[in-house]
Amino acid sequence: MSYTRDEGSWPEIKGKPYQTQKVQYVVCLNTLGQDREFTPEEIKYALDCTKQYRDEWENIEKANLDRDIERKLDNMEAEKIYRDSYAALDDAEAEKRADDSNVVSDGGEPS
Repeated sequence: MSYTRDEGSWPEIKGKPYQTQKVQYVVCLNTLGQDREFTPEEIKYALDCTKQYRDEWENIEKANLDRDIERKLDNMEAEKIYRDSYAALDDAEAEKRADDSNVVSDGGEPS
């Protein structure tokens, strides 16, 4: 009996989107005692600057989230490698030390 690879069409598995929380801020402007309203040009400039700041902030937050996810996945891989390669050795060493500490020497009490 030999293994035959099934080349069938498998549905793509997509992960769920990460939970995020929408954050909203308020931008306030003041003429600093000039006792006047903002001109339409000043309002447009303020809105454009605020939108650009918002977009840049969202890009930075997305990049930070992507880096956090990548770091978490790397840590999970490193932990798996440790468990597969060294966990049994560490457990055996811990048991050996525990056994050695309970050895009674010269008729004394176990430590």
